[in-house]
Amino acid sequence: MQSKYLAGLLAAGLLLNGVLASAAPITVENAFYFRENRGANDVGATAGDRLVFGAGSVVPNAAGGTVATRAFGSGAPVALPPNGSTVNPNQFSGSTNYTLARALAPINLIFTNGLDTTSVSLGAIGNIGLMPLAFDLGVSGTGTALTFNWTDPVIPAGLALERAQIRLYDLDNIDAQGDADLIHSAFLTSSTDTSYALPALLSTGLSLQFEHHYAFGIRLEDLRDGVDPTLAGPARLSSSQAYFSFMTSAPVSEPGIHALMAFGLAMIGWVGRRKKPKDRAAN
Repeated sequence: MQSKYLAGLLAAGLLLNGVLASAAPITVENAFYFRENRGANDVGATAGDRLVFGAGSVVPNAAGGTVATRAFGSGAPVALPPNGSTVNPNQFSGSTNYTLARALAPINLIFTNGLDTTSVSLGAIGNIGLMPLAFDLGVSGTGTALTFNWTDPVIPAGLALERAQIRLYDLDNIDAQGDADLIHSAFLTSSTDTSYALPALLSTGLSLQFEHHYAFGIRLEDLRDGVDPTLAGPARLSSSQAYFSFMTSAPVSEPGIHALMAFGLAMIGWVGRRKKPKDRAAN
């Protein structure tokens, strides 16, 4: 009997050690909570007046066993899903319909991995206004040498256009949640810029593909007081994001260029031959 008891204690100890070993310390960075006005889109983001929350980097991420919840004030916790992308592979985020009652409450995020737990509490947004959407979005250029264009709205009293951000989504790479992969993100030199020349090398090291479907988003932002404006999500208080979907054109191959040149030269020669008899008759 004693040997069975000792064996049971040993097994329990080994099981506990296994659980403790599987629990990884959690590092949470760039937690955010803001109000966003989202336009109609093809990227999988719910449109409308939204409260957006989460953390830009959680390590270990979901693949490493971390799960998360969020709760407004003393409300019941709700699952906070992972929402990784090429830009933010370790992100957890979610959104819900804006209500003033929610906006006046802090939000509590809890991340759990095995027996390890990390909590983050973010202060209430308060009665902040809704940032209007940019409009007249468009794309100019050919192939993958593109420039994005838009018009800024009139900013209402109580808000300030303090920062603007370009985001590029790959519409041909949709995850299991129905979200397009975010493959490029960049803050504009000036918050009032109304065009952006897309670099050949994106922020993630990727490049655009020919004959591929994309969407760009232009995000206009009012920032939190007292927060480092170089931070992305943590500094954001009220923002809007308008979207424009497009497809890159096919490249013109060298043989195609040569064929066009040959055709042009042939046409010049044909026109020249047609003119000669008339010129002789005129003499």
